[in-house]
Amino acid sequence: MPDGNSVRPACSETNRSEIDTGTLCRQASETPTSVGYPPAPPNAAVSGTGYRIALDAPKQNGAAAKKKDIPLSDGRLIVAEAATWKGTPYKENGPKSEKGVAGDCSGTTQKIYTVATCPYEYQSSHTFPEYALKSGLFRELQAGERKQDGDILLWPGHMAIYCSFATDPNNAKTPRLNKNNEKWTQVNDMWTASNPKPHSPPYFASRMEYWFDGARPRVFRYLK
Repeated sequence: MPDGNSVRPACSETNRSEIDTGTLCRQASETPTSVGYPPAPPNAAVSGTGYRIALDAPKQNGAAAKKKDIPLSDGRLIVAEAATWKGTPYKENGPKSEKGVAGDCSGTTQKIYTVATCPYEYQSSHTFPEYALKSGLFRELQAGERKQDGDILLWPGHMAIYCSFATDPNNAKTPRLNKNNEKWTQVNDMWTASNPKPHSPPYFASRMEYWFDGARPRVFRYLK
């Protein structure tokens, strides 16, 4: 039976009421499609699990080769700023996102990066990948590369900020209750705004594996 030290069961075992109060085991079918986002590009296909996958991702801008990955110290500035957005209500307002007032996943991420001295032009989660690579401000991590605090996590229609919580133990874990009123502990690894659903939690610490059926996100690191 789950207890305070248990690891969370798979998404398939999470009931709807629990999802709506914070677990957010988002299914591919739940990805917003009519909330002001542009349609998927024509070079995208749908995998067997329903996630859109770019067939010919844009090449890395040559300018990026002249820059270097931000150090861990800069990444920790990003996640420290992200923590100050905790509790900000969700609203799909993109570049108008404001700490303590309202914000969505793309708007909060861009504002957090700007304050942490890693500025970039606002992009929705759909336009971000191409912008990131062409601008020379980011590089996409390859398979096997280790994530670093502050990296941007990207799924179809959603983005978040990776955090190890090594310097933020107070937000590293979230006590939870399952549908049987049994306690379990969620071990967090990212900061994010929620998706537009009734009773969505405000900006909060979450865990990657409970999003999009555990599909691996693309990971981008800022360059200076």
